Amino acid sequence: MYLEGNLQLVFDALYGLGIIEPLLKKNWREEFDERVMDLDNVSRVVETANNCQSSAEDLMGQLQFFDRKCLEYLAIEVAREFADFHQRKVVH
Repeated sequence: MYLEGNLQLVFDALYGLGIIEPLLKKNWREEFDERVMDLDNVSRVVETANNCQSSAEDLMGQLQFFDRKCLEYLAIEVAREFADFHQRKVVH
């Protein structure tokens, strides 16, 4: 269950849905640990993000049907992937 494709597009869609800014004020570890318990919904939201890579607007339309907690998990995953990418010294 990994994010694939355009992370910026996923970030933009989540920002457009109002998920990013409130999440910045929360304890990400607690949020992440909570989401791990709901693997079915988490898998579905990641799969949706991976499959809808045409535009942020289209992705927003797909993501709007998920609950806020799943979208917050997706936002945390996007942040982790961005951080991992920027910490690499060699990009393959």
